[in-house]
Amino acid sequence: MNMLARLSMEQLVFAAMTTLKPLVGAGLIAAALATSVVAQSETPSDDGNQRAAHIFSNFPNRYLLMPHDLKRWHTALHFQNIQRAVTIGTAKENVKIRRMTAHLGVDILDWLTIYGAIGMNEFSAELATRDSRGSSEETWTAGLQLRLIEYYLLGGGELEDRLVVDINARIIDVTSAVDSRDVEWEQTEATLRFGLVNEIDEDRGFVPEEIMIWVGPVTSSIEGNLGSGRSSEIQEQDNLGFAGGIDVRFNRHASLVWDAQLYDEKITHDVGLKFNF
Repeated sequence: MNMLARLSMEQLVFAAMTTLKPLVGAGLIAAALATSVVAQSETPSDDGNQRAAHIFSNFPNRYLLMPHDLKRWHTALHFQNIQRAVTIGTAKENVKIRRMTAHLGVDILDWLTIYGAIGMNEFSAELATRDSRGSSEETWTAGLQLRLIEYYLLGGGELEDRLVVDINARIIDVTSAVDSRDVEWEQTEATLRFGLVNEIDEDRGFVPEEIMIWVGPVTSSIEGNLGSGRSSEIQEQDNLGFAGGIDVRFNRHASLVWDAQLYDEKITHDVGLKFNF
């Protein structure tokens, strides 16, 4: 009888432990999540933030709630009007491309940014002394920006002017159709930018917080084809040009950018709105 009672008691304890184990695990997870949310709502020190990010990095909610997770990301909307003198087959032609793209980028390091863009474009060309306008097709861009120099002119204090030198390199892919002929256009481009940045004191009544004016050389390589089957090769006539632009940062989250490129008297314009998280 005692043996039966002892067995029954052991079975009851085993059953209770089996039942409570997942509940205890769920409770621990819930407590950890609650602790992370509470820590998020407070304002700990930088060391505390780093320890919290390290301890709770495996919990999905940290990727959504931690403020610094998105600080390195930005998005932008760009409108571009490209004009280039190219050779199609053996004939010299003028090409125009109108593009509208949405950009997404991330600062991998303080001096390295990578970005990509997708959108639509319209390709048109002066073929056989007449204008031929193509259909609207998809376009994409992949690029990187490498900061080479950032030098404070007066010692690195706040609201100081600084000199910036960086490289912006990208690949632009364009597809379209002109007069029932397919167009494939791939452009590799690199710009060496020399910029002067001025931080503006908010107390002076100016709206922008920062203005950057830059100039520099730009080089590009164009490879493409017009038509299918017996297609005509597309190549640039001039691969070295001059570029310049202005970046106006209204606040930490919003900027207006404009730049222009000049190749053999053909001007390309690019204007965009950039948003930082």
